[in-house]
Amino acid sequence: MKFLRFVPRVQLCCYCIKLKIGCIIIAAIHIIFVVESFLNVGGNDEFSRCYTSKTLTRLISYVSLLISVTLIAAIAYLLYGIYKSIAEPVLWFMYITIVLLLYNIFISLLLFTSNKSEKGCSPGYVLGGVTLLATLLQVYILLILANYYRELQPPPELTPSKGVSPRASISSKDKDKDKDEDNDKEKDIDTDTDTHKDKVKNKNKDKQRTSILINENKTTS
Repeated sequence: MKFLRFVPRVQLCCYCIKLKIGCIIIAAIHIIFVVESFLNVGGNDEFSRCYTSKTLTRLISYVSLLISVTLIAAIAYLLYGIYKSIAEPVLWFMYITIVLLLYNIFISLLLFTSNKSEKGCSPGYVLGGVTLLATLLQVYILLILANYYRELQPPPELTPSKGVSPRASISSKDKDKDKDEDNDKEKDIDTDTDTHKDKVKNKNKDKQRTSILINENKTTS
């Protein structure tokens, strides 16, 4: 994909782990996130009391639930892609990670701009800072996923050209070979016919010479 040209290249996750193992760890981290989001359903009232309105909190909880359900399918698909070394599941998980990244950015901005100050509530900037750190982690996760996706891509010389299937390219090569062989055979036939004609001409010339010599001998005799 074109955007991969702008992604920095890394060979290892955290400078010590293979990208494949790093992606498995990423899947495990997101499983923890999904479990935590389902267990934290009761915390919506406290969030609305401390930081925002009930309507906005309800909307955020619906979006979080939708992301969590989608993540379950994406994690399973990612693990399948890692097991089979298929690039497409990694790409789809990258899309889900981008959505989660945007969600975290929205939550962090909401917390940083919150003006509520209720008793027993942590300052908004504290929770916003934690969410911002999670956002930075998502950026690094995207970097690892993009490089693992790049690693699973076939080499350029093995990739068929656009609009041409591998079978079609092979059949076209076979046709070209057959044409070359036919042309070589035709050239051989032409050369054989030319040599045969030359032999016939030489024989005719020899006959004419012998006949002339015979006639000369007769006249002299």
